[in-house]
Amino acid sequence: MSNPQKSKRRALKKMLHNVADRFSAASRIPSPLPQRGSNVHDIRSDGTQVLDASASNATAFTDSSRAFESGNSTSSQSPVVVSPKMGHADAQVGVRDHAEPGSGGITVDVTHINLTPTDNGQSHLAKSAWHGMQMLLKMAEKLLEGTPFNAPIAVFNVLIGLENAVSDNKDALHELYTQTQKRLEVVNAGLMEIDNKDTKFGAITEEFAQSLIKKILELKAMSETSTWKKILENEQDNAKVQKIFKQIDKETEHFILQMNFNMDRNISSLHDLIARLELHNLHHSHRAPYNAILNDATVVRAPCIEGTRVRILKQLYEWAGDSSPTSPQVFWLTGPAGSGKSTIACSVAEHFDDENRGLNILQASFFCSRQFEDTRSRANIIPTLVYQLAHHSKSFLQSLFAVNKLDSVNTLGKQMTDLLVEPWQLSTSKESRNLPPYLVVIDALDEIADHGGPVFLQELLLTIEKGALHGLKFLVTSRPDPNIVELCKSFSSEAVCHLHDVDTDEVNEDILIYLKDKLPALENEIELVTLMQQANGLFIYASTAVKYISPRRDLTNKNQKKRMKQLLDRSPSQQPHHPVEATLQIDVLYSQILYEAFAKLEKDEIQARLVILWNLLCAEERISPIVAARLSGSDDEKDMEECAEYLIESLHAVLYAKEGKIFWYHASFPDFIFTPERFNKTNPIISSLFCNMGQHHSFLAHQCFQIMKSELCFNICGHPSSFLLDKEVPELVNEDKISETLKYCCVYWSSHWSSCIAQAQATHNEINILYDDLHDFLLVRILFWIEVMNLLQCAQRCKFMLWKVRQCIEMTSPDTLTRVWINNDTLENSLINDITEAANFAMYFSNSPACLSTPHLYISALPTWQHSAISEKWKEKFSSVPAIKGSRGQTGFISEIKQKAPVISVAFSPDGTHIVSGSLDNTIHVWNSSSGAELLQMTGHTGSVSSVAFSPNGTHIVSGSWDNTICIWDSSTGAELLQLAGHTGPINSVAFSPDGTHIISGSQGTTIHVWDSSTGAEVLQLTGHADGVNSVAFSPDGTHIVSGSWDNTIRVWDSSSAAELLHLTGHTDGVYSVAFSPDGKHIVSGSEDNTIHVWDSTTGAELLQLTGHTDGVNSVTFSPDGTYIVSGSWDKTICMWDSSTGAELLQLTGHTGCVSSVAFSPDGTHIASGSLDNNIHVWNSSSAAELLQMTGHTDGVNSVAFSPDGTHIVSGSWDSTICVWDSSTGAELLQLAGHTGPVNSVAFSPDGTHIISGSQGTTIHVWDSSTGAEVLQLTGQTHPVNSVSFSPDGTHIISGSDDNTVHVWNFPTGAEFLQLTGHTGPINSVAFSPDGTHIVSGSWDKTIRVWDSSTGAELLQLTGHTGSVNSVAFSPDGTHIVSGSEDNTIHVWDSSTGAELLQLTGHTDGVNSVTLSPDGTHIVSGSWDKTICMWDSSTGAELLQLTGHTGCVSSVAFSPDGTHLVSGSWDNTIHVWDSSTSAELLQLTDHMGTVNSVAYSHDATHTGSRDTMVHVCNVSPHAEQPPNAYIKSHNASPPAQQGISTNILTTGLVNSHWYSTTDGWINLKNTNQHLMWVPSDILQVLRHPHNHLIISKNGDLSLDLSPANLGTEWVQCYTD
Repeated sequence: MSNPQKSKRRALKKMLHNVADRFSAASRIPSPLPQRGSNVHDIRSDGTQVLDASASNATAFTDSSRAFESGNSTSSQSPVVVSPKMGHADAQVGVRDHAEPGSGGITVDVTHINLTPTDNGQSHLAKSAWHGMQMLLKMAEKLLEGTPFNAPIAVFNVLIGLENAVSDNKDALHELYTQTQKRLEVVNAGLMEIDNKDTKFGAITEEFAQSLIKKILELKAMSETSTWKKILENEQDNAKVQKIFKQIDKETEHFILQMNFNMDRNISSLHDLIARLELHNLHHSHRAPYNAILNDATVVRAPCIEGTRVRILKQLYEWAGDSSPTSPQVFWLTGPAGSGKSTIACSVAEHFDDENRGLNILQASFFCSRQFEDTRSRANIIPTLVYQLAHHSKSFLQSLFAVNKLDSVNTLGKQMTDLLVEPWQLSTSKESRNLPPYLVVIDALDEIADHGGPVFLQELLLTIEKGALHGLKFLVTSRPDPNIVELCKSFSSEAVCHLHDVDTDEVNEDILIYLKDKLPALENEIELVTLMQQANGLFIYASTAVKYISPRRDLTNKNQKKRMKQLLDRSPSQQPHHPVEATLQIDVLYSQILYEAFAKLEKDEIQARLVILWNLLCAEERISPIVAARLSGSDDEKDMEECAEYLIESLHAVLYAKEGKIFWYHASFPDFIFTPERFNKTNPIISSLFCNMGQHHSFLAHQCFQIMKSELCFNICGHPSSFLLDKEVPELVNEDKISETLKYCCVYWSSHWSSCIAQAQATHNEINILYDDLHDFLLVRILFWIEVMNLLQCAQRCKFMLWKVRQCIEMTSPDTLTRVWINNDTLENSLINDITEAANFAMYFSNSPACLSTPHLYISALPTWQHSAISEKWKEKFSSVPAIKGSRGQTGFISEIKQKAPVISVAFSPDGTHIVSGSLDNTIHVWNSSSGAELLQMTGHTGSVSSVAFSPNGTHIVSGSWDNTICIWDSSTGAELLQLAGHTGPINSVAFSPDGTHIISGSQGTTIHVWDSSTGAEVLQLTGHADGVNSVAFSPDGTHIVSGSWDNTIRVWDSSSAAELLHLTGHTDGVYSVAFSPDGKHIVSGSEDNTIHVWDSTTGAELLQLTGHTDGVNSVTFSPDGTYIVSGSWDKTICMWDSSTGAELLQLTGHTGCVSSVAFSPDGTHIASGSLDNNIHVWNSSSAAELLQMTGHTDGVNSVAFSPDGTHIVSGSWDSTICVWDSSTGAELLQLAGHTGPVNSVAFSPDGTHIISGSQGTTIHVWDSSTGAEVLQLTGQTHPVNSVSFSPDGTHIISGSDDNTVHVWNFPTGAEFLQLTGHTGPINSVAFSPDGTHIVSGSWDKTIRVWDSSTGAELLQLTGHTGSVNSVAFSPDGTHIVSGSEDNTIHVWDSSTGAELLQLTGHTDGVNSVTLSPDGTHIVSGSWDKTICMWDSSTGAELLQLTGHTGCVSSVAFSPDGTHLVSGSWDNTIHVWDSSTSAELLQLTDHMGTVNSVAYSHDATHTGSRDTMVHVCNVSPHAEQPPNAYIKSHNASPPAQQGISTNILTTGLVNSHWYSTTDGWINLKNTNQHLMWVPSDILQVLRHPHNHLIISKNGDLSLDLSPANLGTEWVQCYTD
């Protein structure tokens, strides 16, 4: 690459730094929400600040209040208004004398506001304290009646006398007196906040005042015996006074505690804040709180029966209320299943939620249960607790609003930090608050799905260990899960209760009390004691026995005794001696219940009920009896539904119905059914009832497929129109259309299929059936499944479900595969490929805008999906959909992730589920790799993030930035863990070592550093490169490091000693990217010289050189198996190569900016690419079919022109080439190479035999247009040539240059004839007049000049543009000049007088090119706004706007006959347009309503639409012939009633009357009706209306809507 180009790239990189600075500045704009801890409630338009007194750091009256210091006030005060003219230092907050308690606000003297604490002198303290007592006694003034105090002032007389006596003595009494004053001062401040309508607090206040008066009466009695001075001199009297004050102090402290607690619990004044927070949108569980109503019957979470669990509850009550700093913050209650943990937890929650029992300190509870999806999800715990906390604590609610992170992602660490820790810490001061500890109860943590309970507890304990949740206490219950046991093994004895260690007699006594309470008719029966003994410490046994003995209220005493006797007779006589053995007792009970339910049934009846029971227990979510019956596979569904109802009734002791679905009372019942060891110890009669879970999953998977086969169908919900989004169709989805059974099957079939295959418990025949089901499902029904999932808003799950199935197939043992359906590699690979294809297609659809309208699964996603054989089979069923025709470059595009800033680096997580990206705006983002959802955003860098990588275990992310630092982040929470500093220049590359213990970094400062990833310490520094280091990587075994540099070299280093081992040379420009192959034997490098090299990592020998990119290669990497190399380039493409041969296998296009980074997914099936176009694309890497060799420019097109006879087009490009094309077919005829820089301008000679070109390389070339041979080279200009043209007679050439001059040359001699000077800026455009006598030029100096072509004299100077003049042209008759400018306008001038005749406005960005039609009636312009406009040259009216280019339009030209236009763009394409359709017929704007249908009449000369009226417009005879389908409104009246023939056909009118949106929608012109959606790679090369041809390396596609059934006729697109 030439030095100028290298300089250009370095300059561009510098420009990116500047852009990054702008992003950084933008990111520092203050948030509209107040900063954390701010007391600014709002800012008015005049700048006035409204301060929230409840969040202010100021303290009313004094700074010594513990309850209200440092922002701890939980006041409901009205906001305080502070004028912007007022200085905070001059302000003083005070309460006026007439302020009433509970008035709801502080009365503020605005002119004396002072937000600094007031003086803490003794006199002020006393005054404030007595003011507090005065307020207190006023609130309880009626209590003074009948006492020696007729008014509060009498009380003060006693205290003031005592104060005078103790003020001079600094003894213990003085300290007590002063402490009392301070506490009363707090009372003073607090009473100002209290709502005087709060009756509960009124009672508390009266009780405290009464106690206070009693103590003061004692003091008054003492004061009447003598003076205080003498009284205090007496030792006994002094001690009595001290005792009284200690009592006052203790009771005052308790009152303050109650007062503060009451204020914090009172959120009645903050309903508006709750609404603004939209707490209802927080993903919390409604079923998880302890007191949630689980059904409308009797099934609720119940507390312990009164008189039971007394000792344990007393221990828990004392722990919860203990506010001492030594009291443990977490208490673990554990015991085996059925031992009563949940009942105890419910008792504790109920006790501390009852305000009649003291301080109701329960803030939140979460009772886990595997039966409900929302109560078994770890992701719901924190949001649910936070939701309750916000409704119980005013300070927390306000802090939650201030932190403003309710949209936190579902990762546990991030939730813990954003939703709980940060708001909680903000709501508390650094010092201990004068509030009781708040209690949180979390029950049955072991029932969280996927072993999430221990993970949650670990995160909670780590958070508490950091001191982040001071003031909260957590009661946690669980079974003795080994992971939880390990976490809690260090707990002190006072923080653990093992229920299985509780004294047996104590437990038995509690169980007997329970039995007598629940079975009152049997309370005197001796058998109850036997039943208690049978329970052997398990409350679940007792509970289940009660349900068995007394299933109904109307059961007689005799019947209850009979049932109890039956139960006891079948129970073993020998009692177990250990609680673990007690499970035998509950197993016997369960066996007895099952026996009675099944014993009297016939064999076929047993089997029918048994399958239903197993369905209920194996289902992935709780299901109704009807769903369980339908999943049984019986033909007689009604009979099975009746069986299901009978089954539930007969198993009432273990199962119950809620909201139509079946649940079990206790998790021990399904555990029993699924555990053969426990089953074998029970009654042998029912041993056949044991459920083999793996085999039953096989059964359910097959049933799911059968039901989907029966019920899935095309357009299952009857979507009325493809023009409508799903949300625009009322009641689109209901149970009549998608039954609950089908819904269950669609959502969970893959779970059952995978569970069966993974557990390998099904028979070979069963597995064969499942594989047959899957194969059949993939043929076409899978599309109907995706349709249903989209309607259920679950389409994002499709990819995960299919991927799970694929992984199971790949992990199945070869021995199993050889004996079942997949018996050879070909079949296995075929099935895996089909599943992969289906997963990618589902991801493609669900991540696109097309998913907003389900019909577009078929109308848009399917026609634009171009991949494998399976998708071609799908398409055979859908012939009446839009057709994409033409030559399409290879595409593996699956989805797009849009960012707000250019993407510099991307990387996959080790498990492939996440993508991390580093951006120009200094941020790091983590995305879900399948859905594209943003999971985390990390901020902290002050410069662009140039490189990111996951640690090998996926727990950390490392980032390198242009701010010279490296940061390490927690990948689940986004927390910054370490910052590594030491580089003296911007960081270009970072990477983890394979074992994750080290990090390597390369910087612009020429050095490579190695760091310890746990401590951040620098371990090594590698020096040797002579220029900036762009890329670094570890070898797979971690022993070597490879680096690539701007010095054009690659170096290999020893990672332990820093010794340089190899120095690889061969690149001719900077090396941007390097990587090791997975086996460590090879190194791949990408360079600014446009090439990729493969090297032997041991010898340094060059093995391959891969060429194909037309610009610098920014990123290279190997596939995980080492067979492929993928590269991303400045040429905006991604290429895949065979790593052994160097053959190019795939070229992926779609990015509109430089591809800065590429990465393979860990399984090698996907590629992620990041680009400066602000997007991340995910591609299918398995689509590497035979590479299509397509021609076209590889960089932006600067100039285009027609040949005089209109048969050819010439183009000049940034890629330094000139191409000649056939104007009708787009075939490349010639490629002219010779310029050393971008070609700025091209033109044909008048006779068409020659082509002239001017370039950035300062030369002008003349070429033979038939052979491509260079005929002449004109030299002499020292600056880039921007514009060239032949004279009308072909004897002269004119050129405009950056040297501000116009040159005229003789042709064919090449002698310089004239040099025209006068412009003060570069010349952008030059042209001859039609008669050749004049020359016009446009310049950066904003002027247009007209020159005499024979003498060079300046004849006219035209001024009026306010920006650079980019293009000028004469009218065909020479009377007018047209000019286009950077000021977005086009001007028309009189060429003889210079008068401005017209100004054309409409473009939204600079105009690059203008030209006139051969007859002079039209002007065409191309603009930076990516559009082409056609104008009436006499009136200036805009006639037509052509869209389709995705980059700036740099050049436009008419064909000689005026029927076509050609345009060149920086999107690398050339478009040919039909210019004959520019009449008013293209603007059909008379309709008053939505256009639901467009169609031709029989003779194809008119069109109509169906809204409230019928409009008819003439159609140009140039329109295409009508095809054979039609579009009509779903709510239109019958055609006959509208006066329109019923045989209305869709026509070419639809093909020419649409426009595209930036997100890919193809809409009907002048409407928002969605005809279809196309992905970005198609949109870039899709012929838009009036576009005749596209010449592009990436293809040339046209859209044919004529075969499509659209609108209400879309339902006809499917043929069964």
